[in-house]
Amino acid sequence: MSDENQAVETAEAEPKIDINMIKEMQARIKELEEQARRLKEHNDKVVEDRKAANAKREAAELRAQQAKAEAEGDMKQLLELKEKEYQKELQALKEKNESYENERKDRMLNDEAMRLANELAKTNPGRAKLLAKELKERLKLTEDGIKVVDERGNLISDKTDSLMDYAKSNYDFLCDGLQSTGGGATGSSSTVVQKRFSEMDEGEKVALWRDSPAKYNAAKAADINKGE
Repeated sequence: MSDENQAVETAEAEPKIDINMIKEMQARIKELEEQARRLKEHNDKVVEDRKAANAKREAAELRAQQAKAEAEGDMKQLLELKEKEYQKELQALKEKNESYENERKDRMLNDEAMRLANELAKTNPGRAKLLAKELKERLKLTEDGIKVVDERGNLISDKTDSLMDYAKSNYDFLCDGLQSTGGGATGSSSTVVQKRFSEMDEGEKVALWRDSPAKYNAAKAADINKGE
């Protein structure tokens, strides 16, 4: 084999990372996240304003009913209205507590996913952020702590660090030092895309992965098997 052919094969096996493409993708994701955040804040405010208005109206009606019952000396009706008022206040406190608890749980999952992602992508915070979003989908908070789940939500591991190998196999292009190694995956040799995995640039790999992680893994495995 000539040196020229060997150089071509090496270049095919180890595609270079398109840094500009990665930066553009990260900027676009950040822009979309900001748009989603503003839209959510607006919707949340509309919902809260509506709830506050309804609560204010209902409270005024209840006070008017209580005043009427008291003026008429109807103690039974007055006690029933007081109980109704108490139950409404209790329900409001329960809803607020549930909201705080859900936010706390979500922060715990975010923090753990980010911890793992930072270990895998120490040199690039942008890649770490993308990776954390994917890893969070495989985490679940239980009474015994944070566990690892499969695609269907079934518990598969008590140790979150087990996601390290999963990330290296499925999101190697987001992990430090793995973007062009090709990994060591095995699997079906059937071709699921027209272009070989080793011939794709980084943007095409990202697009394939976002379209279907299963196709990404199959294409990667098929390309490795072809080269053996």
